[in-house]
Order: sequence, then C-alpha cells, then structure tokens
Amino acid sequence: MAEDYGMEELDICSLLSNILDNAIESAKKCPEEKRYIDFEMVEEGDGYVIRCENSYVESPVMNQGQYISSKKNAENHGYGVGIIRRLAKKYSGRARISHEMGIFIVEVYYYFHYLQMMKQVSIH
Repeated sequence: MAEDYGMEELDICSLLSNILDNAIESAKKCPEEKRYIDFEMVEEGDGYVIRCENSYVESPVMNQGQYISSKKNAENHGYGVGIIRRLAKKYSGRARISHEMGIFIVEVYYYFHYLQMMKQVSIH
C-alpha cells in the first residue's frame, strides 16, 4: 500500500504521523468552536501534495527561523518538523511550514521517481 504513495512504508507512516500528531496536539488546545484540522493528500503531476492546516492558540516557538518544541522536556521532543523536512528532501521534494493568525500550515511536496529509482538500483 505504501508503494501506492511513492514512499517506503516506514517513511510514509513517519511523515503522516508527525504531521497529524502535531496538528492534533495543537488543535486540542483551542476552544472547541475554533478547533479544526483540515488534511488532504492529493496526487499532482509526478508526485503528491500533502497539506495539513490546523488551528492553534499558543504561538509556535521559533529559534533562528526554525520551529522548536515548547514542551517542558524539549530535549526529548521537537523532532517532528525536522523529520518532515528530511523525508520531503529524501524524496526530492520540499516541506513548507508556516503559521499566521491562528492557522498552522504544513505542505509537503514529493515525487514518485525516488521509489522507482530505488527499485531499479536494487534490480541491477
């Protein structure tokens, strides 16, 4: 099934769980009437676009232009955004992460050709 999405199984699970875990954690802190998560994964051209938009009330913490964990034991957390960016890059894609006016947005673009290339390398 993961091959249907052009990624290795562990990678697609890691990518989606990091995106959704972060969205759920943030949105559940919002008042119920403002709480939402909008998620979509759409095939586009030679790859996929994953887009997740969620509400937040606590402004994300940033350091030198990078999102960092606001949890008490931050040394054991805060890897999600890095994992999302690393996986996008692994599949020749990109991750765009932004926030403004109570809306946090993660967009990941990646391409099919990575998995096809890996299959060809393992055959030869």
